Amino acid sequence: MYALKSIIVHLDGTERAAERLVLARDLAQAHRAELRSVLAIDRRFMPLPVPVAGELPDAPLLEEPDPRHIERARAAFERHIGGGPLRPGLEVADEGSALAAMVRRARLTDLVVFGRPDPGDPANADVPAGLAASVIVASGTPGLVLPHAVPAVAEPETVLLAWNDTREAARALASALPMLARARCVHVATARGVPHGAVGEPAAKAVAAYLRTHGILAVETHPDVPVQDAGGALLSMAADVGADLLVMGCHGRGPAAERVLGGATKTVLDAMTLPVWMAH
Repeated sequence: MYALKSIIVHLDGTERAAERLVLARDLAQAHRAELRSVLAIDRRFMPLPVPVAGELPDAPLLEEPDPRHIERARAAFERHIGGGPLRPGLEVADEGSALAAMVRRARLTDLVVFGRPDPGDPANADVPAGLAASVIVASGTPGLVLPHAVPAVAEPETVLLAWNDTREAARALASALPMLARARCVHVATARGVPHGAVGEPAAKAVAAYLRTHGILAVETHPDVPVQDAGGALLSMAADVGADLLVMGCHGRGPAAERVLGGATKTVLDAMTLPVWMAH
């Protein structure tokens, strides 16, 4: 079975980064995994003065990240993590690009924990839009994305697994097995009709049989997710079954994945109401 032995949590200067850190800490403790805390925020180009006629403009300079945001992340780390065993100190990425920093580190870990941007927090300006999806797609490593307004738990009891017979869904399922094995019930949702092999009830039963080989026996199937607005249907189903985790594939292309995400992926990330485990 896939095991969680190494987890990275992305930190920034936002107010809710501390909640993300606590969740990642509890997840690492539950799975006896090493936790790395990485502060990665963007540096921005300073505005250039208007050059005098006939003179070449100076080369653009990069602003340093807002020191208040860095201090807020450091304070959260010291308060909730400190120097405990198996927990290295806070790592401050110096690449100047949060995306580049997180992609490089994500490729050598089992899971990356992200937070969904809070539109009401001005510190979000330090983090590129769509960071989580971009890192998941570019690194190949699964990510756990936490909503900004809903509490998350390290050991979810009810999990909704979305299956559409794609590589991304298979990767999400395999990587989330440590979470599924600890759940009290796993709900398997399959679409009524998609252009990928087995669908509907046969696909749901096949996934349930696969889960049984891993000792996951409490499985309920839902073979009737509509293809139209599948993302909205999944979020609605998650609420109906009381899920505290959604597992699904992350469909997108390239490092700028936030601009070319698949429909269900984009819908879920834009309107997420529970933590989402995604893989590409």
